[in-house]
Amino acid sequence: MKKIFFIVISLFVFSFALPPNFSLAQGMMGNNMMGGNSTAEQSDDGHTVREEAEGKAVWEKLQAKELQCEDLTDENFGALGEYFMGQMMGASHEAMNTMMIQTMGEQGEEQMHIAMGKRMSGCEPN
Repeated sequence: MKKIFFIVISLFVFSFALPPNFSLAQGMMGNNMMGGNSTAEQSDDGHTVREEAEGKAVWEKLQAKELQCEDLTDENFGALGEYFMGQMMGASHEAMNTMMIQTMGEQGEEQMHIAMGKRMSGCEPN
C-alpha cells in the first residue's frame, strides 16, 4: 500500500515539474514539437510556376488550333491541369499541391492534374 501511495504521489509531483507548454502529442497543422515545419512541406522552388507556364503555352496552342486534343500527351494534360488549377487557386496553388501530395502521394497529385487538364480543356469532358 505504501508503494502505491508513493508512486501516485511521485507521479503527481513529477507532473508539475514539466513545463506548461510541453506536450507528448504529435504536433498539428504542420508543426512538430520543436516548433519547426513538417518535413512533408515543400519549399517554393518555382516548380509550380514553371508547370503553369508550360500549361499556358499548351493552352494557347490548343486555342489557336496549332494543337489538337489527339496530339496531347499525359504530360501535356498534366501541364494544362497545373495551369487551370493556378487560375483557380492563385497564390494558394503551391499549398494545395503540397496538401494533395501529403494525402494522395505524388502519383495521385499528378493524376489529378492530368484529369483536370483533360476535362477543363474540353478534350475529355466526361
